[in-house]
Amino acid sequence: MFMENNNIKKEVTLEAIAELIKTSADENRKILETKIESSAGELAAMTQNHFLILEADVKGVKSDVSGLKIDVANLKYDMNEVRGEMHEMIEKQDQTITLLDGYVKSTEDAKQEAQIVKNEVGEIKNVIKQKFGVEIRATV
Repeated sequence: MFMENNNIKKEVTLEAIAELIKTSADENRKILETKIESSAGELAAMTQNHFLILEADVKGVKSDVSGLKIDVANLKYDMNEVRGEMHEMIEKQDQTITLLDGYVKSTEDAKQEAQIVKNEVGEIKNVIKQKFGVEIRATV
């Protein structure tokens, strides 16, 4: 088989075609290897950057969680304080109720005594009116 290029006749053989294919494949392989190595380096840099960002995010989350743990501990402390204060308030409320109960009882006893005295005074006035004929009136 002959091939004509610029008026030059060359014999085209299978060995020549195989050599051209091999040379072309070798060149393409080198180009691909270079591109792969370049891409691998870029991919490694991008991955490293993503890991650095992820590491910073994880540190931020750890910091936030530590802050939350402190907040929870403070809330527990505050709740214990509130419970103690509530217990004191309940005790004071119970004391106040006891005092008020005593005051109400004393007031009711005084009202009953006043009613008894009023009734007795009325009876005494009646007795004086019946025995002596004198009517006693209160003036203000």
